[in-house]
Amino acid sequence: MDSAALKSNTGELVPGEHVCLIYETEEEHAELLTPYLRAGLARGEKIVYLADYTSGSTLLGYLKKAGMNIQPHLRRGQIVVMSASQAYLPNGVFDPDFMVSYLREATRQAMAEGYTGLRATGEMTWVLEGRPGCDRVLEYESKTNAFFKPECHAVGLCQYRRSRFDAKMLLEILKTHPIAGTGPELYSNPFYIPPELYLGPKEADAMLDRCLAALRTRARGSAN
Repeated sequence: MDSAALKSNTGELVPGEHVCLIYETEEEHAELLTPYLRAGLARGEKIVYLADYTSGSTLLGYLKKAGMNIQPHLRRGQIVVMSASQAYLPNGVFDPDFMVSYLREATRQAMAEGYTGLRATGEMTWVLEGRPGCDRVLEYESKTNAFFKPECHAVGLCQYRRSRFDAKMLLEILKTHPIAGTGPELYSNPFYIPPELYLGPKEADAMLDRCLAALRTRARGSAN
């Protein structure tokens, strides 16, 4: 299997890409998020950060530590930090279709405000609260892939801290993201399953096909 990184860091992500980050420590979190946020500001995108366990001051501290003057961006509203629960659970219930509509409307609003697009990222630990609808998060992650296309003017980064999630859950999360990151590098995900297959009756067949394809690719690479 080709192990070359698709992108060297999150700052290289472009509109239409939907990524999951599985990370371990706060230091790693800062290393992963800083280039993502810096790139969005440099490209004139509006940043929406959905925080669950990281405070807004911690997030902004990442940028300050990187030597950025963030006050002009804050004054004009280019950086928006809000509670993940406020966005994902506005009425105390998680609805995947509502959240996809939220992303679409947030992108439209960002464009109307003069930004080049939307750069969204969310800490996903809110799903562990077990509130109504949280068990539909995999449905949501899969459905967003129909939204994240090059023409949508939005990029999405989903954050999963490994110590907080069950390994079985993270294996499913990998199936719903075309790009996955572990450490600073991002990789094209061979285990990704498109929504029309992941949400249908043939999900197991699709996963088996991908595993077999990965074996064949690895065998060809070893032979060269």
